[in-house]
Amino acid sequence: MDSKLHAFLTFLKQFAVGVALGFVITLSFRNLNIFPINSNLHVYAFLTLASAFVLYRGYTVRQFLKGKNPKLTGISASRTFLIASAAKIVSVVLAGYYIGETLTFLDLLQYEFVAHIFTKDLVTLLFSLLLYVSSLIALRWCQIPPPSEAT
Repeated sequence: MDSKLHAFLTFLKQFAVGVALGFVITLSFRNLNIFPINSNLHVYAFLTLASAFVLYRGYTVRQFLKGKNPKLTGISASRTFLIASAAKIVSVVLAGYYIGETLTFLDLLQYEFVAHIFTKDLVTLLFSLLLYVSSLIALRWCQIPPPSEAT
């Protein structure tokens, strides 16, 4: 199987798990008349800081691979790769969760408090996509360039 196709299918599976979790959990709470109306500022701050951290770690590996950061060890570089990989998975599942939660409330958008939940979920989705993009950039920076061919 093509590696790009495999990566895309893996992305879809992780995303589907997030959508299913968001939908089922929120539907369960909705059936109990419990609605997630609290603010998500703490989630926005966490996702922004996590994005910045992943980018910073990826940038240090990029500098190491260019020979500009000799203090970095291979172990630290591989840990950065793992952190970025985990951030990518978490961001996809989180994005799926909030889409699942949003889908749960589509039929109640005429109510103001549900519109607030809908808006909160869409903003959180954007912040989770920020983490996703940051992790992709960091993963790209962690790639070892192919050896140059001697001619």
